[in-house]
Parts: sequence; structure tokens; C-alpha cells
Amino acid sequence: MVATTLDASLTRDEEKARRRKESNRLRMAAHRAQKWSTESADDRRQRLSTQSAVQAAIRSKESPKEHTIRLEKLKAKRAKESTEEHARRLQNLKKQRDIEDPQKHAIRLQRLKANRAMQTPEEHSRRLQNLKAKRFMESPEQHRARLDSLQAKRQLELPEDRDVRLTALKAQYSAQTAEARSSRLGYLKAQRKALHVFESVEERKSRLERRRQGLHRVQEAKINDVTASEAQCAALDDAGLLHECSKDMKSKILGELGFALGPSGMDQCVCCVCDRLAFTTDVHVYSIEDKDILQSMAARLRNPDATLCDELVAFYDCKDIHPGFVGLMLSRKGITHAGNVNNIENPKDVDFNVCLECETVLLQPWLSELPRHYVFPGEPVDSERDIDHEFDDHNEHAIAYADQEACMYDDPIEDNDGSSIDALAEVEFPDFSEIPVESWPLPPKHAIANHFFVGELPDELFKATWAEM
Repeated sequence: MVATTLDASLTRDEEKARRRKESNRLRMAAHRAQKWSTESADDRRQRLSTQSAVQAAIRSKESPKEHTIRLEKLKAKRAKESTEEHARRLQNLKKQRDIEDPQKHAIRLQRLKANRAMQTPEEHSRRLQNLKAKRFMESPEQHRARLDSLQAKRQLELPEDRDVRLTALKAQYSAQTAEARSSRLGYLKAQRKALHVFESVEERKSRLERRRQGLHRVQEAKINDVTASEAQCAALDDAGLLHECSKDMKSKILGELGFALGPSGMDQCVCCVCDRLAFTTDVHVYSIEDKDILQSMAARLRNPDATLCDELVAFYDCKDIHPGFVGLMLSRKGITHAGNVNNIENPKDVDFNVCLECETVLLQPWLSELPRHYVFPGEPVDSERDIDHEFDDHNEHAIAYADQEACMYDDPIEDNDGSSIDALAEVEFPDFSEIPVESWPLPPKHAIANHFFVGELPDELFKATWAEM
């Protein structure tokens, strides 16, 4: 009986203390609100700066455990806020960041990088997944506004900061697995394709102009590829100056890398989808038991309505290797099996190579187009035309920018010893609907001879090409 009375008295005292603290808190909050409502903008800025400095000093002394507890409390508090309160808080935060000076901005980014460096791999992966889900739900207008804001920030950054950011991105991307890289490239390609649908004429012209300038810089870099000799490099080394290594040194480094990495790092093999050489590290080897890739290839690569010449179909027809390849045009150089071509002892031993670029398209459910370098992406145009002439290419015929593509491939019937793998030529054409007929660019002459076209070309351009030749 005595214990029950004491517990009841303690409970009443605790309730009184709680009410007194709550009353004091509300009274102080009302006093602060009244005081802050009359202060000037300079006083408010100074007060917020002082509070931020005090909070930063307190947080710099907290342990990782205290840091985790504080973040958990903050998450719980934000989880209880309504949609209006959440929007109001984000608006206030955006206003504060818009008026902050560059020094505070740099300090905040450094603190954010330090916090992210302390994250565990699980927390890092969870944060990226939440960010990806948030961006997936945004509208095209919100997506465009976010990219414009990011582009404006990138234009203001210093060259040193840009170099640091790009170096960090390169290190991050080089550490990615093949599956993560394939997923990232497919996601970026889908996002860019969605942006191109909603872009205006001015934005499209600006994008093509930036692409043209980038390709021009690449061409200039190739033309100006002049390296110092070995003696000059030695003199620069003695002087302690940075310089580009000589071609002999590059060859020596590549040779040592070849011995160090072995066949898996330096050897090449052929992709059965695009018939191109690729490093074995950039190729996945699939078997007939991998049903996902086979179903995707059967759904994407078959085109029963196409009319092709018999020689071309026979060259890329692999149905005699395995029944799963019926209706597909694949390169035999990218397929290995236990038996010979006409007598397979064990069909399960059939393996085929798919490069990462083709795999990215085939294994992404949101993409519907064919792989870019698939051996048969469309119906050939005048594939049997015979041109027994040699032509010289001129600079004015080189096309360095595009929005609509047409590809030209070497005739595999005439060159089937494997040397035509690297002979694939690709020419890109602009959108002909926006260019007068007399201003249409012609493809390079030497690339037209003894090739067949894949893709769609206007009749006027096709006639003008042969008339020019």
C-alpha cells in the first residue's frame, strides 16, 4: 500500500515537471518568434550565421554513435511532417542556399562529402536507390529544370574543381561491375532519348552544335598528336617537368601490360551480334541454357518481313549450329561449340559472345531499338550495285555531326577471312527535313564503293551521290 502511494506521487510529480517544461518551451518559442519578427535582415543573417557556427562546433565534437542518434531523431521528426510542411521546409532551404556566399557553399559541400565518405556500402546503395526512384517519378518539366540548374552550377565551377570531379567520376566508373555499367548506360540512354522528344528547335540546334564542336576538338587532337622523342623525354625527366611520354615508351608500357594482364586482359574476340572485335574483358560469354538473352535476341533481332539477298542470309545464318538461332543473323566467328558446323554432338556445349554495347540494349526492358552495330539493322538499299572504281575522299565530304544515322558495311562475301571485322564504316547524316536539297551533304566517296547501305536515305540524296561519282 505504501509503495503504491509513492509510485502515484512520483507519477504526479513527473507529470507536473513535464507540463512545466512544455509551458516554458512554448513561452520561450513565442518570445523568440516575437523578437525575430522585428529584427532586420542583417540581424537575422548574423543570428543565423552565429547559430550555424555554434551547431557546427557542437557537431564536430560528437562521436559517430551520437551522430547516428541525431540523424535518426531528425529522420523521425521529418517523417511526421505533413506534405505542406515538407514543401515549406524545402523552399526555405533552397532560399538559404541561393543567398549563401561561395565560401559557405564550399564548406557545406566539403562537409557533405565527409558525411558520405562515412557511409557504409549498404547506406550508400540505399541512398542511390532512393535518389533514382525520386528522379524516376519526376515529370519532364522537373527533369529539365533540374538539368538546367545542374548545368548552371557546372558553368560556374573552377577548372580545378572540374578536374577533381571528373577524376572522381572516372575512379567510380572504373570500379563498377559489368552489370552496373550496363544498367547505368541503359538508364542514361533512355533519359537522353526522352529529353530529345521534348526539346525545341533551338535546343536541338544547340545540342547538335555542341556535338559538332566536340567532334571537331577530337579531330584536332588526333591531328596534333605529336609526342616527344625518347631523348627529349629523358631531358624533361631530368628537369623535373611533366610531359607526355614518347611512342616508344607507350609501346613498352603496353607490352608490359600485355604480359602482366595476360590473355584475359589483352585478347580480343568477336561479338556474334555486331560482328566486331572487342576485348575479352568487355564481352560476356553465354550458353544455350541462358534463356533470358536468347528470348531477348529472338524478340529483337528477328525480322521475317525483310527481303535480303541469298548470299548475305547464308553468310550470317547459324540455324545449322543450334535450333535456337533460327531466323537470326549472327556471326559464326562469335560462336563456339563442341562439334563441327553440320554435326553437333552436344547442343548444350554451344557458347556465343555478346559485347557489352549489344548486351546493354538486349537486356534493358525499357529499350525497344536494335543494337547499334547489329549486322542487319534494316533493309539494304541497292545492295547488289557494283562499282569498280577508286575514289578519293575530301574534307568537304566528311560528315562529323548527325541526328539520323545510316551505316555502311563491307561486303562479307568478298572478304570473309576476318579482315573485314575492323573495316566497318559508319556515316551519320543530319535531319534532311530541315536542310535544302541543294545543301545536302554527300557521304565519302571511297566509303560508297563496294559497300551496301543499311538504313533509310532520301531518293534525291541517293541519286545525287551516284551522279557525283
